[in-house]
Formats: sequence, structure tokens, C-alpha cells
Amino acid sequence: MPRSIFMDSILSDIGTWFLQREAALRVFAKHDCRVEGWFKGEALLCLENLRRQGRLEEFEREVTVGKSGWGQKDQQKIDLRVRVGDVKKSGSRDAWANCDGSSLARAG
Repeated sequence: MPRSIFMDSILSDIGTWFLQREAALRVFAKHDCRVEGWFKGEALLCLENLRRQGRLEEFEREVTVGKSGWGQKDQQKIDLRVRVGDVKKSGSRDAWANCDGSSLARAG
């Protein structure tokens, strides 16, 4: 299913958000520092900003997919789920981190 122009625009906005933090990403990479908490916080700030602007309907983090409930097998979690209109998109942090292309991956 091809992505919509609107979704591409939102992904571009997310990429821009993180590119504006490139200096921090370079320092983290230089010192081989894993900053998953920082990334999650920045992602939440970015998504909340887009939600307030009306660019996306809602977002959820750490969503359980598949069978839910204590002790259920085959439970999986996805890092982020975003709803734009009637369309939900899900992905891992890695997918979102690379939404703008390779420039973030080259921060090291």
C-alpha cells in the first residue's frame, strides 16, 4: 500500500525534528552513548507537537499487538503507532529514526 503524500509530509516533519538535534546525536555517537530514553522523549515531544497542530489524530507508544493479557503467548509490542485520519502506521524506533533517510544514521 503506497504511503500518502500527507504521511510523507509528517515523516518529513519528524525527520526535520531530529535533524535539528543533529549536534546532540553526533556527541552521543562520538562517545558511543546509547540514549534510548532521550530518543523516546524527543519522539513524544515531536508527535505531541504534530497532534496539537492537527497534523495527526493520535499516537500511542509501546502498543501490544496480537493476543493481549497476562501470560499470553505471541504478544508483541511496537514502539509507536500513529493515526492520521483513518490510517494507522506502526513502527519500531529504528524505522522512525531512519524516516528521513541516512543522514541520522551517519551521525557517528
